[in-house]
Amino acid sequence: MAFMVPALSALSGGLSLIGGMQAASQAQAAGEYQRAIALNEATIRERNARAAERDAEIADENARRAGLITQERARDQDFSAADEIGGVIVAQGASGLRGASPTRNVSALRMLAGRDRSRIVAEGGAESREFRTQADAFRTEVADQRSGAASARADAAMARRNARADATQARLSGLSGAISGFTSAGEFLLDGKLRSKARSDFDSTFRRKRTG
Repeated sequence: MAFMVPALSALSGGLSLIGGMQAASQAQAAGEYQRAIALNEATIRERNARAAERDAEIADENARRAGLITQERARDQDFSAADEIGGVIVAQGASGLRGASPTRNVSALRMLAGRDRSRIVAEGGAESREFRTQADAFRTEVADQRSGAASARADAAMARRNARADATQARLSGLSGAISGFTSAGEFLLDGKLRSKARSDFDSTFRRKRTG
């Protein structure tokens, strides 16, 4: 029975050490899992950012093309109107018409041609602005996705740091329990030896006195 207490103390210390190592391993595994999730999110966000960049480039190109097409349409409208008005002027001259009426007709044609040109420019400008608005929205998305990716990478680094800290704490706790258990067992054995020695010394002294 004398060895039961130190044996139990030593066993408790050993179990504490094993438990600490297991807890450390679990903490590291949990941290790596969280880190993997965060890194995966960062990867997805980076992929989304690159896609948004491509979309922004496409929208910018569409805006540029819309502007060029508008210029071409406006120029074609000018040429067409000039040809039509020139034909009317030639026809009026050939017919011998003079006075305010032919002049008003030419002025009206030029006004209508100007309206058509303004409409073409306005429609083309609106289309170009719409594409540029889309490009700006995509660039905003790029910034948001890149910010989210950076945050996710920071979370991954923090998960690893926290896991290491938790694992270290678990190991220290297990080691502390082991030291405490082994120390208690040693102290008990030492105390038992001291008591045995004291009892032996007492018995020796008592026998000498009786013999004397």
